[in-house]
Amino acid sequence: MKSDPVQYKFHYYKWIVSSLVIIFLSILFLSSCGQYETSSTISDTNTLKFSHRSAGKDTIKMIGHWKDEGGRQIFLEQIVKEFNFLNQDLHVEIYYPEDMPEIQSLIDLSERHSGRMRYIAGMIRSNRIEYDIVPMMGSIYRRVGVQLEDPAWGKRHLVDFLKVSGYIEAQKPTVFKNLIHCNNTMGNYVGPFIEGSYHTLHYNSSLAKKMNLDIKQFDMTMDDMVRYVDQIQQYNKDHGTQIVPLYESSDWLTILICFEQLFKSEIEFSGSQSIPRSFSARNQRAFLKTLRAIQTLYQKGAFGRYPEDAVPWGEATGYPLNDRCIFYINGSWMYNIWEDIDSEKVINMRPAELPVFKACDYYLGLYVMDFAVLKNSPNSDKAIEFLMFMSSKDASSDWTRYAKSPSGVIGHLESAGLGGDAYERFNNALDRKYGERIIQHDNNYEYVFGNKQSEVTNAFTDGIRSIISGTKSANQVYEEILAYFQTENEVEPEI
Repeated sequence: MKSDPVQYKFHYYKWIVSSLVIIFLSILFLSSCGQYETSSTISDTNTLKFSHRSAGKDTIKMIGHWKDEGGRQIFLEQIVKEFNFLNQDLHVEIYYPEDMPEIQSLIDLSERHSGRMRYIAGMIRSNRIEYDIVPMMGSIYRRVGVQLEDPAWGKRHLVDFLKVSGYIEAQKPTVFKNLIHCNNTMGNYVGPFIEGSYHTLHYNSSLAKKMNLDIKQFDMTMDDMVRYVDQIQQYNKDHGTQIVPLYESSDWLTILICFEQLFKSEIEFSGSQSIPRSFSARNQRAFLKTLRAIQTLYQKGAFGRYPEDAVPWGEATGYPLNDRCIFYINGSWMYNIWEDIDSEKVINMRPAELPVFKACDYYLGLYVMDFAVLKNSPNSDKAIEFLMFMSSKDASSDWTRYAKSPSGVIGHLESAGLGGDAYERFNNALDRKYGERIIQHDNNYEYVFGNKQSEVTNAFTDGIRSIISGTKSANQVYEEILAYFQTENEVEPEI
């Protein structure tokens, strides 16, 4: 049967039109794919991308922080994701230093954050600013200044957030009243105080229950602490175990945090009190008393076989989870590290206030400016916009929920409620108890030695290490420190 020529031509032209439509749609699809990039994991360039990113968007490049730190990493990635969604013309990209060879190659293991610090200094020195937002926690600011031989480098190269609209109103008033919160940045306000932490005596509640320890979460005295150590050692003796009451690592002497809380409680330090100019007679008496308290802990066996069994801090973070020790001193942010190590065992960890000699109206904690914006970066204005987004009440409340730590950014009132887990309840209780009377741990020891602290800091820390290892007595360390001072009001040790 012959086909109809008219019908044949119709089907022929229909086929041609259909083919052209398919080709057109394919070209359109491929071109759209070229303009959008989708990923939810770290790419080959170590960039974390969270959403469809248009090639025409302004990209804010951020050197991140908190990788592998549980809720803190989740917080950062969630707030970036939300910002990118709400600002379709912008896109924040996180580059974690742990995944950046250019930073890893600069690391000096003897110096914390050395890779970050040297990389930031290198960008400024070469005037090749590739990142808009850079980390600024810890001593990075000061060490960049050393690298650049310019202590005031921040005034020239970092955005002054005091001049950013809405910044002051978004932060807790205490970060402006108590200037020690910006001591790390030498008085400069370089970004939001999203991160906060309380210095805490963490303990393994499951192990404590097994030992029949009734640990005070609040208002713990030094006598309480000594009694706990005695009970732990009795348990070890009865059960043939070697559980360390209070672990100290080989490279991070956290007993110094406990020393500060004890010392300041003895001198009845006030959160608004100014730093003394000299090593006064009152400070000398309190200093000797606190040294002797640390010696008592050593004599009771609180530190185990120190320094023989001590390992670097990074290798020992899991010790309290694994019943290697009961107590562990550090910031409330340890929760996030433990959560990443073992999400089940972290449930056993509990926070308690550091012990004191006398009741006091302040507590050791800190608020931190973790990020800063480089003035000459490609998208500095947009980077400011993102950090101000991080200064919102929603962000603050999310931080406290994810990080189990306080924030220096004002949050919603409901975040101060009684709900949440043990760490959230603890943080909320300290918020209510101390309010703005949170003072930062002073690792310069000016609170003891006044303006001579730089001359005796090394001798002091070495002295504490000698006491907990049993190579020197409290009296010996006291006399060695006193020798640095030419003063008439010396205090003779009571033998």
